[in-house]
Amino acid sequence: TKTVQLTVSNGMCSEIISQNITIEETPVADFTHISTYCTTDSVNFENTGTLGTTGATYEWSFGSGATPANTTDENPVGIIYDSPGIKTVELITTLGSCTDTMVKTINITETPDPDFIHTAPQCEEALVDFSYTGTTGIDWNYLWDFGEGATPATSTQQNPGGVFYNGAGTKTVQLTVSNGMCSETVTHNFDINEKPIADFTHISTYCTTDSVNFENTGTLGTTGATYEWSFGSGATPANTTDENPVGIMYDSPGIKTVQLITTLGSCTDTMVKTINITETPDPDFTHNAPQCAGTSINFSYTGTTGNDWNYMWDFGQGANPAISTQQNPESVKYSGGDKSVLLTVTNAQCSESIEQTISIHPLPVADAGVDTTICANTSVQIGSDPVSGYDYQWWDPDNSLDDTSIANPTASPTASVTTYHLLVIDSNGCQNRDSVTVVMMNSAFVDAGSDVEICYGDTVQIGMGLIEWQSYEWTPEHGLSDPNIPNPIASPDSTTIYTVSVQYEQCDTITDDVKVLVHPLPDIEAAGPNGEDTVEIAQGNNTQLIATGGTQYEWDPVFSLNSAGIYNPIAYPETSTLYTVTGTDIYGCVNDDDVYVLVRIPGLYIPSAFTPNGDDRNDVFYVRSKGTKDFELNIVSRSGDLLYHSSNPYEGWDGTVQGTSEEVPSGAYVYHTKGEFSDGEKFNESGIINLIR
Repeated sequence: TKTVQLTVSNGMCSEIISQNITIEETPVADFTHISTYCTTDSVNFENTGTLGTTGATYEWSFGSGATPANTTDENPVGIIYDSPGIKTVELITTLGSCTDTMVKTINITETPDPDFIHTAPQCEEALVDFSYTGTTGIDWNYLWDFGEGATPATSTQQNPGGVFYNGAGTKTVQLTVSNGMCSETVTHNFDINEKPIADFTHISTYCTTDSVNFENTGTLGTTGATYEWSFGSGATPANTTDENPVGIMYDSPGIKTVQLITTLGSCTDTMVKTINITETPDPDFTHNAPQCAGTSINFSYTGTTGNDWNYMWDFGQGANPAISTQQNPESVKYSGGDKSVLLTVTNAQCSESIEQTISIHPLPVADAGVDTTICANTSVQIGSDPVSGYDYQWWDPDNSLDDTSIANPTASPTASVTTYHLLVIDSNGCQNRDSVTVVMMNSAFVDAGSDVEICYGDTVQIGMGLIEWQSYEWTPEHGLSDPNIPNPIASPDSTTIYTVSVQYEQCDTITDDVKVLVHPLPDIEAAGPNGEDTVEIAQGNNTQLIATGGTQYEWDPVFSLNSAGIYNPIAYPETSTLYTVTGTDIYGCVNDDDVYVLVRIPGLYIPSAFTPNGDDRNDVFYVRSKGTKDFELNIVSRSGDLLYHSSNPYEGWDGTVQGTSEEVPSGAYVYHTKGEFSDGEKFNESGIINLIR
């Protein structure tokens, strides 16, 4: 509502009039639209003018091809255009008696309607072509996604071809067509059928007469798969539908073409390979057997041959040589018996063997007997028992056989060594030889040796040197190193006569004696001047030593003696010394004995206390003196009573009143000792000894 005031004035007077007028609100018509602006896509319109005002109305007109063509909605949505082009959209907004109009245009672009066809289904690895059958336009774009396992995986061609699929199964192909503004996608599914794999290996020596086994290494064990094999010329069978054919035989050599066609549904695969079939040798041979053992056997090859063929002969047990690689080997030697000869012929690829048995006459047994030794001037039978049909011929170097044409003559040789030779011939004319040597021993020889004398404990060798083939036995055995050798070591403990018996085996025995006289050892004695084993002297003094029981003497050590080779040397050692004398008697027997010289160094040692408690430790009070020739010890109590007296330096006080068992109490006691050392020096000592209980 507006108030309008009018003032009218004539220079003097004025008048004012007021009136109210109403001004209605003018609506605003305006809008925006949201869409891809493509046919078949909905367009949404948004009112951006007067909006949400009570009493406001809206009249929309969407232009040609719109569904719906009109609406009174405040914000229309889902408007679809079925044709492309410039569309005029009008909005009239009314508020009371006032209106406002907004006209705008939008460009609706045609939406592609794609579709396509293809050459599928196909087998794996076959090429699939695609043909576009949908709507088209200028500068339209095509994007193909050929799905899993496709090569190429995508394309932008309108009609792509030659798409390769790796792997069977259902494939999903998606095509998106775009014109820069609008796009649409179509999807089709089709099948790629599994393609079988035709492949194989073959196992054989690839030789005529040998079977060839084929192993299918492609599609195998798949339901519905079939196989067509063709094995090439000369094959038996020529064809088969087996999955893994075995036992195919070729009757002629050469290059054979083998083909396998594997079918799975509508898909097939073919594999062609060649194998080279080599001719198998057909060996045979002849020989010059039978022969005697040790005679040369010759072999001649009579089978099929070829370039660079190899021949391996195994001549069997006892053959020399055992094998050969010659085509026609010769000079093969055997021991007797039936022999299996195996010939294998190979041409590097194929081989064949033939085996024949030949007979070899064994050599007659020629047994001249074992070498033997006989006693002097005796006879011995040689040879062995005769064999029927054998002819025996002996060669006797000194005409000492009783018959040279029998199997076991008697030999009476005259030489020390005689060898007899035997030739034996059997009914097949085979010969064998042997020989035997007869050794005739000389007469036995014995010598026990000369009588000998030994000292007790000594040894001596008796007897003689060894003579081969003789045996020896000594009696008695006591005191001998070995009673069965020709020259044992004898060590009897008394005089003994030993007898040796000598013989050749089975020959006469002869004997001889030897006396071994055993002298006892001398009774050697070593002593001091009074016959004592230990002599005590003061340092610086000397003493005489005396040996008895021998005729000659040798003392040791010699450095402190006036003479080492007499029976009564003077000893003057500085320290205690053990002297050994070795005495020899009239038979040269030796023995020894010892005497000990104890050297005393003059001096006294007096302890300060002792403990006579019966524990065997420090129980007696000794005045330790060395080298004394006069000695005296007295023990006195503090009251002056004499408790102990001794003139023996090896005696001591045990803590009792001498001559009684009365023990004196613990305390200090007076000792007094005096005397003279062996060197003439006198001593006189007094002091206190502490008795502790």
